Amino acid sequence: MKAILKECGGLPLKIVTVASSLKGVLDRDRWVHALDQLKRSRDLLKTRYDDLAGTDKDCFLHSALYPADYAIPKEDIIEYWIEEGLVDEMESREERKSKGHACLQRILDSSLLLGADGKNIVMTSKAGRDMALSLIAKEFPCFVKAGMKLKELPNELEEALDIKKVSLMENFISKIPPEISPKSKKLTTLLLSGNALEEIPESFFTHMQALKYLDLSRNPFKILPNSISNLENLTALLLSECKNLEEVPSLSKLLALKKLNLEKTRIKEVPQGMGFLVDLRYLNLRFISCLEEIPQGLLPKLQRLQHLAIHPTLSRAKEIMELNKLENFEGRFADLQDLSKYVDFLRKQSQRTIKYFILVGKTVEYKLRSCTNSVIVKDCNTEGSHVLPWDVEEFGIEKCNNLSSLNGVSGLQEATLLKKCRIEECERLESVFSSSCPPLKSLESLVLRHLKNLNVLVAYPEPFLHAFSSLKVLFLVKCPKIKILFSTKLRLLQHLINLEQVIIWGCDQMEQIIEEEEEEEILSDATEFTFPKLKELGLWHLPELKSICSTKGVMLCKSLQKLEIWNCPKLKRIPLKLDISFENGKVFHHPPLKDIKMKSNEWKSIEWDHPDAKKALLPLVRIM
Repeated sequence: MKAILKECGGLPLKIVTVASSLKGVLDRDRWVHALDQLKRSRDLLKTRYDDLAGTDKDCFLHSALYPADYAIPKEDIIEYWIEEGLVDEMESREERKSKGHACLQRILDSSLLLGADGKNIVMTSKAGRDMALSLIAKEFPCFVKAGMKLKELPNELEEALDIKKVSLMENFISKIPPEISPKSKKLTTLLLSGNALEEIPESFFTHMQALKYLDLSRNPFKILPNSISNLENLTALLLSECKNLEEVPSLSKLLALKKLNLEKTRIKEVPQGMGFLVDLRYLNLRFISCLEEIPQGLLPKLQRLQHLAIHPTLSRAKEIMELNKLENFEGRFADLQDLSKYVDFLRKQSQRTIKYFILVGKTVEYKLRSCTNSVIVKDCNTEGSHVLPWDVEEFGIEKCNNLSSLNGVSGLQEATLLKKCRIEECERLESVFSSSCPPLKSLESLVLRHLKNLNVLVAYPEPFLHAFSSLKVLFLVKCPKIKILFSTKLRLLQHLINLEQVIIWGCDQMEQIIEEEEEEEILSDATEFTFPKLKELGLWHLPELKSICSTKGVMLCKSLQKLEIWNCPKLKRIPLKLDISFENGKVFHHPPLKDIKMKSNEWKSIEWDHPDAKKALLPLVRIM
């Protein structure tokens, strides 16, 4: 037992884990085997750690300041490494982030941190974190009790005179007694995010003159102690999601500050003294509904800004254009004239690349973007303004009632990198394109919602020259006048080879999904419409839908997995070409359908071309 305790290195989590696995075990061989496993695990992890380069080692060790089994967004941990000075200083913040991503990938490849498939997060393994904690004490004195369900600030923290880093994140600490204040004058990092702090005593920061990194995010306090104003070595102050925070003390003395995050607070005006923060590189003022404006002339004083996020509060295009080192801009302009100025400015930037997320007009409700460069326009007059930069990847337009088609959007013809397009509540819009279609070879998603006069997707009868050849997702929601989705005479179908998801919902006059020309229907024995990558087809609340295609038409969808038909009372046939066979009591069918959702009466009334379809597919059906 002593050998096992020694191998656990005094780490409580590891001791508890091993003790649980050996509880009640009297067999000596089991204990010996457990000891051997601990040694092998330690040796393997230590070898992988030793194989890392110096910077990668430091970054890995700092991951131990996060709680065990805690999902860490990749961007968060890389930003943390940058502000801790672990990623080499470079002129460009984006270059530093790229270097941080490369470092993180090497650590993931070594399995010292764990990734999650399809998610932009990493996690610390228990064994890897335990090893890091044992090594971290040799590198720098620290106090780590993250995610330990603490309700009070540990008393021993006050007496730890040599510690450099403290992590008490993700606990339940609600109060800090006035008499408790860390006495270490060497403390450089303090992580108190994700607690329940309602108040911080004025004396708490008294001895923290060396403090550089302070994270108080996700706490419910309303005000901060004025003593924060004296932390003159502070380089990062993080207060995001302090949703009750109404006021921040003066920052005029914090001349070393490089990063300030006030996202989702309730401040009504920017902190006093911000104009003195001449070394500030990162400023986040997103989602602050109470902040009505940024004082005119403030932003141009922050000439070293590389990352600026400031919405829904309005930005002035002229002031943003004066920030010569800006690499990432998220903001809102009052109108398309301001956007046009900024677009012209972007076109002239041959020496640098600026990533952007721009809202225009009234406040727009939106989810965080998945594309790099986005423009969202709401309730604006689109005539005569250059709306889109050439490198835009996501474009949304809402309540622009003078717009009859996207052909009226200036700049779209050059937007060859556009991946996502969303149009909502544009009352005059009759078609997505009314004349020649721009070469949208990168377009992957087209979402059309609440367009009460939309009657056709494309009104231009000429060949499309692969305009939609990359389209994967098509959503059509609450467009009451459109009757036909695709018409073969427009030659659009032949370009939809990458379509993966089609959802049609609440289109009251929709009669047919694919319309054939009369001549084709008469001459053809059976027309095949091929969608080789279609995975999901959803037809919802379409009271006039009579057919998906012509009576002789069939759909070849070899990748189809999900079919939902709901409240389409006039639809009587599913024209899906199926291969079905029965062997040894088992059913085999192609395409590889996994899920079918229908109302009971619709399942009974709708016919399939294959005589055994209902028998073969019944186990997949969710009848509601």
